[in-house]
Order: sequence, then structure tokens, then C-alpha cells
Amino acid sequence: MDGVTGTRFSVWAPNARRVSVVGQFNYWDGRRHPMRFRKESGIWELFVPGAHNGQLYKFELIDAHGNLRVKADPYAFESQMRPESASLICDLPPKVEQPADRRAANQFDAPISIYEVHLAPGAVIPIIISG
Repeated sequence: MDGVTGTRFSVWAPNARRVSVVGQFNYWDGRRHPMRFRKESGIWELFVPGAHNGQLYKFELIDAHGNLRVKADPYAFESQMRPESASLICDLPPKVEQPADRRAANQFDAPISIYEVHLAPGAVIPIIISG
């Protein structure tokens, strides 16, 4: 951002009282990087200079009831393996181009399939494994 290397964080938390990004870049201290709230969208955002690929992070928030919570990024492209749960800063994956015939197709001009399944309470569903 403007020639400064770092990472832009954002998370949708419209009912939170406060959100901070915490991670290896700030010793997991929620006081160091409080995020800005964009009321019209419910999104909290912040650019953190120096935060780079490979570092772990989470969001620390105070919910509408005043409880402090530390949550992983629900839209992270990489994260730690269980039982750990921190998200990992990484480059966005490259955009996959659609074939020309797919781009030209009119989705409103094609039939769709809608499936609806109703299972009776307590129904036993057999699992068939073949091969």
C-alpha cells in the first residue's frame, strides 16, 4: 500500500464492539492493531505494515455481550492443522480463467436442477460401498 509492504486484513463482524488483528507480527497483543469499522458494510479493516507471508494471525473481538473472543479468519486460504487454529498470511491464489464458451453462456437461458430431500426423523440411511 503506497509502497509499504504489509498485509490488509478485513472481517465481517457487524455486531462486534471492537475487533483487532493479532498475530506473530504483534506478539498476539490485541491492543496493538485495533481495526477500523465501516458501519455501512459491517466490515472491520486494517493494513498492518510489515505483516508478511508465513506469519500466523487471528481476530480478537469483543462481541455484543462484552465477551472477548479470539477467532480464526473464516475466509483464510491457509491455516494451521488441528488442534491449532490460527490462520496463515499467504498470497491470494491466481484467478482461474473460465473458458470462452462458459463466459458466453447465458445462465438465465439454461435449465436448472433443484433437488429437495425430506428425511423422516430417526430414519436410517444405508451406506453402500462398492468396488
